[in-house]
Amino acid sequence: MNKSLLKQIGESAYAKQKISNGFSPEAESEVVLHKGIRKYCESIGAICFSGRMDKRSGRDPGEPDFHIYLDGKYWLVEVKTANGELSPIQVRKHSELLEKGFRVYVIRNIPAIKALLNEPGSNFWE
Repeated sequence: MNKSLLKQIGESAYAKQKISNGFSPEAESEVVLHKGIRKYCESIGAICFSGRMDKRSGRDPGEPDFHIYLDGKYWLVEVKTANGELSPIQVRKHSELLEKGFRVYVIRNIPAIKALLNEPGSNFWE
């Protein structure tokens, strides 16, 4: 992906672009979701750690996309598009985390992250 395109990444600019450098429409949607989640977390005062999607970030394979902290609570969040599936390593890592008492929530849209952070008992996991 070229650098000028990376500078343009934003909800509308990026979603409207047709990209043929190995980025599928599904990946475009994940980029938009990542940006929306970060923006929402900032708006409610949550601390949010996530890796970059445009280059390697030194995170472990299978690690959830987001670590979110708010009001003494902690969420592990994996972002997938409506049709996106967890990779085998993600399934394995999420199972290991669950065995240790940490649930990984799979979020497919912005309303789901809002519901999760406002009502932690909401049923938005897989």
